[in-house]
Amino acid sequence: MKLPRFQGHAFEPRALRRQRSLSVVRRRSAVYRCYFLILMCLLSPPVAGEVTSIGDWTCAKWTLRRSGTGAADPPQMWLAGYLTGLSTGLRVDALAITDAEASFEWMDRFCIEHPDTLLSTAGGLYFKELLERLPRSRAYQSSY
Repeated sequence: MKLPRFQGHAFEPRALRRQRSLSVVRRRSAVYRCYFLILMCLLSPPVAGEVTSIGDWTCAKWTLRRSGTGAADPPQMWLAGYLTGLSTGLRVDALAITDAEASFEWMDRFCIEHPDTLLSTAGGLYFKELLERLPRSRAYQSSY
């Protein structure tokens, strides 16, 4: 004799209701954990790697434009913004030990030797050099 199933009915035995309710809770919990992990993957910042730079110039163009007047030029302003962005993004005050003119002179020397290099690459090398010159007591202090 087959017993009728009382699933969801008021007369369902208490042990069956509890067991069914726990399995539903476990399934929902697993689904919520999956949603949480997917959300965390979507909201997490990208892994450090190459970043596309907009408005980048080659060192050849830098040298050509710098040989003109002493006025500020778009590549110079781009470089200043790029270095400031690196410093801000990494929360390291590396620009405290230099100024714009020293940065431009470093770039002048670098670009004469490496005319095919992009300014973003050269700027990254210059920033790395600044980090190495930065006193360790200030290296990772910031005003944020």
